[in-house]
Amino acid sequence: MKKYQYKCKLLSDIIITSDAATEAPSDVLDYIPGSKFLGIIAGKLYDENNQEKTLDLFHNGTVSYGDATLLHENNPYLKAPFSWFYEKGESIYEEVYIHHLLKSTDKQLKQVRSGYFSPKAKTMISLDKGFSLKSAQDSKKRKSKDGQMFGYQSLKAGTEWIFEISDEKGIYSEEIKSILEGKHRIGRSRSAEYGLVEIEFAGEVSKTDTQSIQNQLVIYAKSNLCFIDEKTGNYTAQPTAKQLCGDENAKILWGKSQVRIRNYKTWNRHRWNKDADRVIIERGSVFVIKLDKEVSSDFFINGIGSHKVEGFGSVLINPDFLNSSGETLNYNFSKRRIYTYQKSLVQKGDADEVIFNALKSIHQRNDFDYQIDKAVNQFKNDHKNVFEGISKSQWGTLRNYAKHLNTRENFNTMVFDKESGFVYTGQSEMEWRQKSRRSILEKHLEKLTDKQFFPFILKLSSQMSKRN
Repeated sequence: MKKYQYKCKLLSDIIITSDAATEAPSDVLDYIPGSKFLGIIAGKLYDENNQEKTLDLFHNGTVSYGDATLLHENNPYLKAPFSWFYEKGESIYEEVYIHHLLKSTDKQLKQVRSGYFSPKAKTMISLDKGFSLKSAQDSKKRKSKDGQMFGYQSLKAGTEWIFEISDEKGIYSEEIKSILEGKHRIGRSRSAEYGLVEIEFAGEVSKTDTQSIQNQLVIYAKSNLCFIDEKTGNYTAQPTAKQLCGDENAKILWGKSQVRIRNYKTWNRHRWNKDADRVIIERGSVFVIKLDKEVSSDFFINGIGSHKVEGFGSVLINPDFLNSSGETLNYNFSKRRIYTYQKSLVQKGDADEVIFNALKSIHQRNDFDYQIDKAVNQFKNDHKNVFEGISKSQWGTLRNYAKHLNTRENFNTMVFDKESGFVYTGQSEMEWRQKSRRSILEKHLEKLTDKQFFPFILKLSSQMSKRN
């Protein structure tokens, strides 16, 4: 048997929900299911005429496609186990209590139910998720469909993930590698801006030494687990000791275990239909078992339970992060934040300089418009109630001058000349003379640059005519 690691980098946000429904809201998963990678391979290699190969790759567990979990700074991160607790009102970064090691405590403890941690780096990460609001499109009316608004939660672009593929026969690895490496689309809304990932081969996983486990066994669910009741044939959330460790006389210590379950809904894209719902044990669950006889670690190499081909059944046995000389972990975690960025998917081209200059020009124009709006608003605030007697038609005349005169000097002559200017003659002369209105306006315009002069008058006259 051989195991191979692959890295998966998100080139765009991806949406992988816990529910196969399309209308009801559903939370995004904090991992990438192995079934997504199985689907990539199945799209190329599923061949009903070659039954042996198809069964090996997609059905009988000869090849297993593991879930992708978070990778940060080359450290793989695991889902925080449900056996971890911390004191209510305190932080998990202070002290972590291990449930099955608790004896008696008067402290009020709270279960850890989310987050990733690295046993090697001794850090914890809270996975940030993106959110966007989308609407369905009515192609006939060319507008958004009424009542068809959706909120999408997504895993962010720029994050890296790692997964394993197991090949018992060791004969399919190169073929799988040739298909997986490169860019693919997974998850929902693949035809929109979501789902683009880039997969690269990371290397072969070295085989671990066989160990013998006696007395007590602690099983950490690295991935989701799925079991079938041997008597009824239905999915069950209460596996037998034999299913968990191979020892039928072993005793599951349910009081010390921490197990969470949920319904797992599947969608078969090839048949465009749902498969039967499953009852699964969530990743991060912990089983504590009292053994009746010695158990070999080889029992867990291929995973436990059903649907291992899709990434189910991966476990760790007696991990250090669930073992301690006391009730708490022997070390504390530090907090880490992931800074994500989206890689540009557009190659550098000959027209880039033209595009950059156009964008720069748009930015400068928007900034200039903003500065003019700011100056007009400041003028209005500084001279509240001063220009209330000026009618809309008066401001309209000023606006007309600014719109059609080509120089600043011509505008000043037409408006502010003391013998023939607009604000010094006619019936409106008295209105402009009161409260020194014409003098205030003239002095303010003198402070403006030639570039600002006409845009300011156009904006001010438009705004003042609306106020009256």
